[in-house]
Amino acid sequence: MESQTPNDPSVLNTSQADPPPPPVDNAHTTIGRAVKMQVIKACQGDVTSPMAARVVNHLVDVELERRKDALLACFNELERATKDVRKADKPDHVTYDPKAGTSAGQFTKDAWETLKKARERVERIEKAIELAIAKADYAKAFEIQQKQGNK
Repeated sequence: MESQTPNDPSVLNTSQADPPPPPVDNAHTTIGRAVKMQVIKACQGDVTSPMAARVVNHLVDVELERRKDALLACFNELERATKDVRKADKPDHVTYDPKAGTSAGQFTKDAWETLKKARERVERIEKAIELAIAKADYAKAFEIQQKQGNK
């Protein structure tokens, strides 16, 4: 009977954390196993691995894209709301005083309420944009984006 040496591949040391190396002739399996190990390390919090860096960078890119889309939706909605304010800001009745050279406008109750709501909408959107940019609080921006998508 032959004695088994420590270099013999049939003897496995089960105390090792890493699996035994794959066969040299199968490069695809070697790369796949290396990638799998990097993913496992990344999931375990080893941010020094190249796979962890790629995963983190991808997740950061996804979140940045999501936030960019929310801000663009807010700016588009702000443009629409501003147009609504301009449209509603025309008085129903205009009087002109030739002696003083001034004119005064009067709104009906419904027109005034429409103008008031349009101005409040502009203020809400501006506040959402300010929170997103200044404090990185995108909750309101995401709400506006979702409402805009439902229209």
